[in-house]
Amino acid sequence: MSGDNKTNEYPTISDLFNLLNRWRHLPNYQLECRADVFFALFLPEVLEKECDIKIKQPLIPEFPVDKNKGDRGHKQQEEMLRRVACKKSLKCLLEDVKEIAQYKNGDSKQKTQKYVHLLSHLCGLKLVKFSPELYGLALAKNSKGIATMLSAIELTVSNGVPLKVIYVQPEREQPDKNDHTVIDFDTFSDVIMKSYRGSDDVRILFACHLRKWASEKQAPGLVDPRAWRK
Repeated sequence: MSGDNKTNEYPTISDLFNLLNRWRHLPNYQLECRADVFFALFLPEVLEKECDIKIKQPLIPEFPVDKNKGDRGHKQQEEMLRRVACKKSLKCLLEDVKEIAQYKNGDSKQKTQKYVHLLSHLCGLKLVKFSPELYGLALAKNSKGIATMLSAIELTVSNGVPLKVIYVQPEREQPDKNDHTVIDFDTFSDVIMKSYRGSDDVRILFACHLRKWASEKQAPGLVDPRAWRK
């Protein structure tokens, strides 16, 4: 529903960030879910500068973690990461993906097709190997035999590869006993403001909005709603 009397004939990237900034003050609006693509554009560089970690592309958002094998009493994302992902090796998580991807009675075909896309990303990262025939079978009308092919996927990562959780969040809290690495929005903004990579309009606008989103005075709900009418 729109409260604006008119819209720009040619929307700009600035208009997009203005919408994110305005809508984040609304009930149930999850800014992180909408802004994740902008974080992804600069995350490799930020991780390299701040954590001395060089990561391979592609990035994989919303990587599935099998909560049923962890602590059922803690379903929030942060707790799930701490209690499930941190206790597992990378190979264990890949085994979970392989198991979840296998077509079972009651599963939708679209679910399996989406997992084939995930597996394709993992193959590009050289973490799994499988027959190229899997692609055609996943897209075919008759996908008979796909479960067998999924079960034959080979994991190419060793057993001892540990996982590390790094949080990107508005503010840096005092480090806890688990010593998780935290990158706050101001730090993220500092890195990309000094960068020469990418389009200036996207980079600078995103950096400026990160600072705004991290500000206590600009916290969701605290801005006077009448400011948007000006």
